[in-house]
Amino acid sequence: MSIKKISYISMMVLISFLLLVPFIEAHASSEYYAVGKSKSIKAGVYKNGKLVIGATKSIETRPIDNVADVKGNIFYTEFHKMDIDMSCQRGDRFYTLKMKKGSSTSRSIATISEYMKDLATDGTSLYFVAAKQSYVGNLTRVSADGKNKEVLMKGVEDFWYRASKLYYVKDASIYVLDQKTKKGKLIKVGQKKIKPESYCLGTTIQPGTNALIYREKVSSKQATYLVYEYHTKKIYRFVTKRFERNDSYYNPISVTDVDIRSAEFIHDVGSLILVDAENKKLKELLSSKEASNLFLESSDAVKRTITYVQGTQRYTKHY
Repeated sequence: MSIKKISYISMMVLISFLLLVPFIEAHASSEYYAVGKSKSIKAGVYKNGKLVIGATKSIETRPIDNVADVKGNIFYTEFHKMDIDMSCQRGDRFYTLKMKKGSSTSRSIATISEYMKDLATDGTSLYFVAAKQSYVGNLTRVSADGKNKEVLMKGVEDFWYRASKLYYVKDASIYVLDQKTKKGKLIKVGQKKIKPESYCLGTTIQPGTNALIYREKVSSKQATYLVYEYHTKKIYRFVTKRFERNDSYYNPISVTDVDIRSAEFIHDVGSLILVDAENKKLKELLSSKEASNLFLESSDAVKRTITYVQGTQRYTKHY
């Protein structure tokens, strides 16, 4: 696996030699989606603007967070409780993974941490991390009917599903899982330990739609990123001017996705913006005012789309 140092100019040269790659799948897609509560809107799972499953708790603005549809059965995560983690000095939310089949009552499947709350599906099964602790859990597969549940890997600190493969973090390293052998293959990105969102401080990775973004180094003026592209399995290095508020070791990574071919990055900095490899703003995708009134589901720098929920409706915007 090669590591290539790329300036903005050299990146432009490289682009002319790259073949177009097919769109890589993002988070588990579903015709169902989560909606938060407001004065006139009930929180829950919606479809085409209509409430399908109402939230049972109203203590949170967004009590139902993630939704996945597996063979017509609805899986979703609903807020359960908050614990205080004194060692990290933070409040840790825990969610209950629930399943609803047809007109039957929803039933509980597992407990999930807010730091590992993604749901993923390959069309036949659901994948998630069952976690009773905020920072570690078991990567689990459950059948579409919710009856057959299998632990694929224990001691997982984060996971995501991209390009038809399961990636996970364990012992501060990234692996791709072989589901037949239940063994992981190490993906070497950078020389330092990987710190997912479940760590107390110093998150160093952001699983984007088309690539994994790893924050290798931050100085007072610039940030260095390694970008692992899922489709090609290649790693690229970008050195950019840093965003003062967002690119420190004590804040989440502001990059949400990357298009290697055009060297364009989507940044979430309160507003959602598109920048080049020098962090020059190319386009504002969502203003800060717009972003404050909606929930961003996903961004795709290759397909050039953002998907978000506003009110009770879901929209996909092309840019």
